[in-house]
Amino acid sequence: MEKIRKKSSETVKKIKLDDVPLSKVFCSLLYWGEGGKVDNHITFINSDPKMIRVFLKLFRKSFIPDESKFRALVHIHEYHDETQVKNYWSKITKIPLQKFSKSYLKPHTGKSIRNGFMGTIKIKYFDSKIVYELKAIYNTLADSI
Repeated sequence: MEKIRKKSSETVKKIKLDDVPLSKVFCSLLYWGEGGKVDNHITFINSDPKMIRVFLKLFRKSFIPDESKFRALVHIHEYHDETQVKNYWSKITKIPLQKFSKSYLKPHTGKSIRNGFMGTIKIKYFDSKIVYELKAIYNTLADSI
């Protein structure tokens, strides 16, 4: 594992993370995998705080968004504390609580309760031009590979 971590670290060090076009490529690939494919807004859904944080960091760096266009919605179970979950995701996303919609309460099957699980967040950003650019980038990249 240590050899793999070292090799991975060396690989990442070769990438110019301050390069905006490269940030757009990374952002578009994350969007391709985890984003909603509608045309009038960006939707990105996940329960992994690291993935959410990385996507938003790349998105904000690449597109310099109007922060007022962000919206968020959390998907929770009845065992969650809604206020705690919203505060958690607001801190991760840097989206103010006022931009969070009413939470979606997912039906609980009763099979398991995941300790430490903070639900899933759906982030929306309303700008169709950015949607088209993200799609064009991942499609152009895929076609060139």
